[in-house]
Amino acid sequence: MVAFLKKPQGSTYFHQIVDFLNSTHINTPENREIVITATIDGRVKSITEASIRRHLKLENSEGISSLPNTKIFEQLSLMGYVSNSDRLTFHKGRFSPQWRFYIHTILHCLSPKKNDWEQFSSNIATVITTNRTFNFSKMIFEGMLKNLDNKSKFLMYPRFIQIFLNKYKRLLKPHKSTYFAPTITQKLFRNMRRASKGYSGVDVPLFLTMLVQGLILQSDPIISPPLNFIIFKELAQRLYEEELAEVDRAQKEREKQEEATIAFLTEDFDEIQARMDADHELAARLTYEEKEQFTIE
Repeated sequence: MVAFLKKPQGSTYFHQIVDFLNSTHINTPENREIVITATIDGRVKSITEASIRRHLKLENSEGISSLPNTKIFEQLSLMGYVSNSDRLTFHKGRFSPQWRFYIHTILHCLSPKKNDWEQFSSNIATVITTNRTFNFSKMIFEGMLKNLDNKSKFLMYPRFIQIFLNKYKRLLKPHKSTYFAPTITQKLFRNMRRASKGYSGVDVPLFLTMLVQGLILQSDPIISPPLNFIIFKELAQRLYEEELAEVDRAQKEREKQEEATIAFLTEDFDEIQARMDADHELAARLTYEEKEQFTIE
């Protein structure tokens, strides 16, 4: 995703990205790890290759980042790519349609480009030819470094940068607007099927390991509930349990009070009954004259 370095209307989130690019500078601490730092909303933000890997959840620390040129051309030839030059600029249209679409997706999502989507460089060629884990974290970070040194910056990887900015916030306001990127359209698929100049006509399928995910998706997909629904469900369950506990405590308190009242009334009744029994026994022992003496006129 690419946009020129102007603040768009109605999106403060993109304003933060523009501020980030305008205020960034490169540091090299004692451990020699290069760090991109910027001050956004009064807070210092930092991006490193490791933080990109961590926040984007990329398990590619052991991945490759480059290949010898001879190896790249050798692998490309096996994929049906024909080149009459040793330049490390390659053309998407010289691949089979499925590979064109795959390359197109990588270019739009990960490539530090702002024009000419038909061509790509050796790093993308390394991605598509090796069928091995590629260190995208390093490629993204190095692309950001080069962009900062350019006199005419552009909004490269805006979604990635927003992830880093959001990591410093506890409460995030949800987006009120939905943005659609018209990169995957029927016109795009027609262009992917169109044979380009220099295409050998050799149809090379994707690697088998790349098709595993597609085979899994043929079965009924497991649809995970949205994060907001999960949070709401957990909150509702917790409130329900707390309410049950409160009802249980109130019930036990009422039972305790009832038991205390019954005990008090029982003790009081026993005391009254004892006095009545004592008075009855005393009255039985009194003589008639004694009764007359205690009788009130």
